Formats: sequence, structure tokens, C-alpha cells
Amino acid sequence: MAEETSSDSTLGAFSPVDYMSITSFPRLPEDGGTPGEPGSRGVSRSAEETLAAEPEDVLKSAKLQQLPSSSTEPDSLDSSPLRLTRSDPFSKDCLCRRDGLTVIVTACLTFAIAVTIALIVQIHVGGPQVRQGGIVISDAKVCEEVGVTILEQLGSSVDALVAVALCMGIVHPHSTGLGGGGVMLVHDLKENKTQFIDFWPVAPAWVRLVGQHANASDGDNVAVPGLVKGLYEAHLRYGRMPWSDVVTAAAKVAKEGFNVTSEFATALKSLPCGDMSQKMKDVFQPNGRLLQAGELAYRKDLADLMEEIARRGPDAFYNSNLTQEMIESTGKMAIEDFNYTVLVQAPITSSYQGNLLLTAPAPHAGAMLLSTLNILERFNLSASSDGNLTAHLLIEALKFALAQGSNLGDPTDTPLVDELVQNMTSKARAARLQAEIDESQTFDEDHYGLFQPIYSGKEASQVVVMGPDNFMVTMSSSLNTAFGSCIMTQSGILLNSEMLNFNTTSQANKARVGHRPLSWLAPVLVQPAKGYCGTYLALGSSKGPHVVSSLSQVLLELLSMNDNLSKSVNARRLYSQSVPPTVYLEDKLVQASMKAFLVSLGHEVEWSTEPIGRVYSALWLNDDITSFKDTRAL
Repeated sequence: MAEETSSDSTLGAFSPVDYMSITSFPRLPEDGGTPGEPGSRGVSRSAEETLAAEPEDVLKSAKLQQLPSSSTEPDSLDSSPLRLTRSDPFSKDCLCRRDGLTVIVTACLTFAIAVTIALIVQIHVGGPQVRQGGIVISDAKVCEEVGVTILEQLGSSVDALVAVALCMGIVHPHSTGLGGGGVMLVHDLKENKTQFIDFWPVAPAWVRLVGQHANASDGDNVAVPGLVKGLYEAHLRYGRMPWSDVVTAAAKVAKEGFNVTSEFATALKSLPCGDMSQKMKDVFQPNGRLLQAGELAYRKDLADLMEEIARRGPDAFYNSNLTQEMIESTGKMAIEDFNYTVLVQAPITSSYQGNLLLTAPAPHAGAMLLSTLNILERFNLSASSDGNLTAHLLIEALKFALAQGSNLGDPTDTPLVDELVQNMTSKARAARLQAEIDESQTFDEDHYGLFQPIYSGKEASQVVVMGPDNFMVTMSSSLNTAFGSCIMTQSGILLNSEMLNFNTTSQANKARVGHRPLSWLAPVLVQPAKGYCGTYLALGSSKGPHVVSSLSQVLLELLSMNDNLSKSVNARRLYSQSVPPTVYLEDKLVQASMKAFLVSLGHEVEWSTEPIGRVYSALWLNDDITSFKDTRAL
């Protein structure tokens, strides 16, 4: 079993900032739409409400403190124009001595001017602003509303994310749930620290090599779930409300009912489970037919289970009758398998055109994303760059990044994985790969390196939260394939199919006891590489192999082309498939000239029969938080 680590990623030193200090950031181009697209839920509250709820902060902010300079040098901290003096201001012969009111007025004006000057200095050189509002983004509006309520009750950003993640397992059981796992990035803007929390499912003790064509409903394909322990670990570190209150907020949706979303209804129509068990029929066909979009549905079985988890914590899942139920449902697992360990570690990072990118380390796809952008950075792309040529360069960069990334796996007891990640995120390596890209042609697949087959389902759930507590949080979770293994316990838990993601031909991604399989998950955070002025972003994406391509294009549009958030997320995309090498385009009308250009360079190009990727994003500028949900979402 992989051992837990808890190292923080500290991204540069800076002067301490009082909680109520104010600053601002340069504004990017205004978004064409209204901040917070439909389905993206925001919350705001007055400063009076905040102070009333946080008396300790009131006392702290009431104390006059020296405002920090932009320098971290000790000498710079003595540069305040306000000096302590022991001389009596009334000992000299001045008119003020003869007019007490004038003394008071003059003192007040002097103090007001000094404070104003100090605030202006703080605006330009101080730390991040404390936001008086927040945003919650997910795949389902009802779950976003749960998160907004948590923030309105003065819960933390992580409290809101935990509640939304649990809610998504109720409303979208085809993509996530208690029987799955995920990854999370948590960034504290006040402390400038980021942690990556990994609760991806792990191989159980009976592990054996599973081929990529294994039966998706076989109990052999179920890995040990990590979602409950992962959310609990995040709450322990960053939660503000009681665990029971957070979980109960999600359980309420299951108990009181929710309207079936179009996405869930569509997934049910193509249910890959063959003959459903009686339990699945009871849940998904309560009236003898599949649930329909807009229909009111209930999950009282999950409500009861979550209320038990609210009372007992993770023990209700990993050390209870429910544990035995999962063991019996798979026919393979043992009680020892449920001694699950959450990994807490630093994210991997890289810079891109003055921005710092933080994302998921191996065995996840973050290194593939950073490798792609490192190569593209060498071309100095901008809004004036030719769009068709930019597409060719992106495809070539993706081919190199995906070939390298296909050889990733769990780094536990596999030092070659750490070396590969360092190589993929190296600027020097990116320079060498750029030199191997020809702007006038593409090459045979051997040119890009050995590509190991990656089997991974496309279903995943995204949650992004930026709350008033100065935190940015983004999480991806999944059961792997739609409805996971199609094994549902009597308590209502759909178990994952993550064992399918191991690869018998890969040295790094072979199934080993306690190891995590390779995944396409790559939540990402963006902040200024130096100082505080710049872009703050939180993004997540789903649809399996589309993730790296989709995120690369959105970040390219935002950071290189200087487009606004809505245009960057809604821009037509491409997807570069490695085996067989094929480029897929989305829009026959918009991308017709691009297809002709790419074909002329030797690319095999086809029109995609489905939307390419799905990206959820939140952008923080000045005192505004703008969110945008991909219109590709149903």
C-alpha cells in the first residue's frame, strides 16, 4: 500500500497579509456573456455578515498593523511613512494649541490621508483580495445549489465541494459515486499553498493482470473505492462545517427527490449493463420503464447510507456491514483491501507565458498537459498566429506528449515514473521536441515514440469551487466506464471498473496490489508565476482521452490568444487520437478550411460524431469571479 505523504507546495515567499486587506488585478478582456452562465451558481454576502460570523477575524482586523511592501527583504518592512515619536505635538507654539476642534479635525484628516495612501499601496503590491462571493460549478444544477447553500451557511470552499461531489453520485450515478474515486487540487490563496489529494481506486489483494478487453460487468474489474475517504480527508484539512452537516446536505437531495437530468436519461438509454440486477431495475426502472428526463426520482437507499456516513465517518463505508456487502458483490475482495490510504502531496507544476500551472501528478494525465504546453510555448503563439498552422502544431505537440504519457503509471516502487514525469515537464526536453516538429508536414507514428494502449472510460464528474474563504478547488471523480462495473450492492452503491485501466503490456501500469491505474484525470489551477497580478483559473475536464486535448486548447485560447472565458471554452476543438493516428474535428462549417490544410500536411482527418471534451472553468479577476460551463454539456 502506498504510504501517505503530506508535503505542501509553497509557490514563492511574500509578505504576510491581513485577512481584510484589499488589492486588485489587471483586467483581461471582458467576457461576452454574463458572469456565471446558467447552471453555474454564485453566492455573495456583505462584509457585515462575514464579520458577524467570524468574531476572531474582527478582532484581528481591528488592530492597526503595518501594511506589507511588495519586497520580502527585511529592510523593506521599515519603509512605512508612519513613525513612532515621543515628542509632544502640543509643546510647540502653533495655532492648533488654541483650538481643540482644529486639533481633532487636523488629526482625523491626517490619519485618513495616511490610511488612504496605505490602501493605495496595498492595492498595487499587496496579496490576493478576500472575495466576498463565490461560485460553484458542476454537472447538475441541483448539486450546485447544494454547494451554494453550504457557502451561504459560511462553510468553506471544500465543504461546498464535498457536498456537491456526494450529490453528483446521487444525480449522475453513471459517472461518479461512492463506489468510485477521484483527485482534487486545493489552493489557499492567502498562504499561497497547494495540495493534491489522490483518492483514486487501488488494486485489491487478489489482483491479477486484467486485459483491456475484459468483461466490464465482471467483479474482477472492481478496484477498492477511495471517494469516501478522499472527501473525508479533504474535509479534515479544509472543512469548516461539521462533517455530518455537509454529508446530510447531499443526502437531503436523495431523500426529497430530484429531477432526472437529460444527461442521466441519455446514459440510461444506452445502459451497457446487459441484464440488470433486480436492485438496478428497482432504482432505474421504478415504474417498469427507464427514468425519463425531467421525471422526479428518489434514492432513499443512498439517503440512508449517507446519513450513516454522516454519523460514523469513513468507518461506515470501510469497516461495516456495507464493506462485507461489497466483498460479497464482487466475489473477490477481502476485508484487508478496505484499509485504504489517501495520498496528499504536492502537485506537479510548470510555467506557461508568465503563468504557473498546477496539476495532477502520475498516474494521472497532468504531465501530458504540461508537456503539450511546454512544447507549444516555444512557438510564441498569439492572436495573430495562423489558426490552421496553430492546429497542426498542437496536434504534433499532443502526439509527443501522449506517447510519453502512455508509459506513465503509479510511481510507488517504480522510480522510472518519476524520471519520466521530470522529463515530460522539462523545458529543455520541450525544446528538443520542438526541433522535431516540421511546420510543413506530419510524420509516421514511430517519430513520436512508443505509445502504450490506454483503456479508460469517458465518464467523469467535475466540480469547481471558488469561495469567499480565498480557496480555489477543482475535483474530478469517476467510476471509469458508464455505470462502472454495473455491479450495484443492495445498499445502492454502483462499484467502479477501474481495474480495466491497468495495462498488461506496460511495465509502469501493470496491476500491482495497492497501486493506482493510469487515468486521464487532469484538474488544473492557474495563477501568476510571479507576484499576484494576473490570471487565476480553476479548470476541470471529462470525456477520457479528450481531456488533455480539450484543456490544452482552452488554456491556449485564454493565455496565448488572450480570448475571454466563454469564447475559449466554446471554441471548436480537435482531438488527436494516437492509435490509429487520426485527427477529429467538431464542426464541418467552421473547420472546413482547417481540415483541408491538415490533410495537405499528411494528417488523417475525420469529423467527430460526438462533442470533443467538456470543460468547466472559473476565472477570478479583480473582485469578480466568472464561471463558464461548456455548452457541450447536455
